Amino acid sequence: MEKRILIVNQDPNAREALAQTLAASGYQVYTAADEIAALFQFGFRQPDVVILDEREHEALRRIRSLSSVPIIALAAADSTSGSDVLGQGADYYVRQPNVGELQAKIRASFRRQ
Repeated sequence: MEKRILIVNQDPNAREALAQTLAASGYQVYTAADEIAALFQFGFRQPDVVILDEREHEALRRIRSLSSVPIIALAAADSTSGSDVLGQGADYYVRQPNVGELQAKIRASFRRQ
């Protein structure tokens, strides 16, 4: 069975590029552009991992309140808020565009489940 990943990001280009990359790696990928769509997709698709932009604080908080699913927060290369998202419930923090590190964190999340 394919592992399911939910990507939450307001930037359509970033969201689609990441979705294509992960789908090419064999994952079933679902996307959401905002908190409402994220919560709908989360409840409907029941993803194995959630990847969200570090600015999606409310989506992070709400998903964490619903589940212990692994959450990976993505940040811009120049961002300094890694400890903020980890403190809000994210399991991992990855600076963009480090796709190799992101895929390693995804695999680590699956090993923990």
